[in-house]
Amino acid sequence: MNRDIPKQYALNKLADHKQRLEARMDFVYQETLKHLEGAQCTFQECQYLGQGAAAEVKRVLFNDTEMALKVYGDLQKDRERADREVAAYEHLVQLQGRYIPQLIARGCLEPASQNPRHFVALSVVAGQHISLPLSQNTSAAAVASLGAIHQSGVLHGDIKASNILSTPTSVFLVDFERSIIDPDKDALETEMSALKRLLGMEK
Repeated sequence: MNRDIPKQYALNKLADHKQRLEARMDFVYQETLKHLEGAQCTFQECQYLGQGAAAEVKRVLFNDTEMALKVYGDLQKDRERADREVAAYEHLVQLQGRYIPQLIARGCLEPASQNPRHFVALSVVAGQHISLPLSQNTSAAAVASLGAIHQSGVLHGDIKASNILSTPTSVFLVDFERSIIDPDKDALETEMSALKRLLGMEK
């Protein structure tokens, strides 16, 4: 095994820490940043958080505000996934900060490029991905979170442990690029059963 690989990986991550990401804010959802809508800006990348189903996630700083930046690819299907995620967050605005992250902005990286990559900026959830089995209280909180999302008329569309974050006060669901707004009742019931099976509450 090449022992230089971990060292090189660490050096790459250090380089990432210093990387500055040129971006354009197409839409801004937080009132304190509304003046930036349509503006060019620069994010400072602090940490690579992982790869989701359709986007990579980076923790970034902008004007001392920490954000989770979901960066999609440059294909039409990637833009559609970003659109679907934003539509779900807009529909669930009353649940933001309680059961789902807060939507901060959307836009594109390297806006001067012929194929800019689209992003969605969200609040950073101070929690951990769930590790099964969960306590009864945490399982109940996860069911309550998904129930609130369903009552607001949204099907999450991708229920799995990596899309569920536990905090000291709540359970958050993330990654809505496969969500459906106004699904039928059967789809909601099927998804709730899938969550309960995942948590060991149903067989």
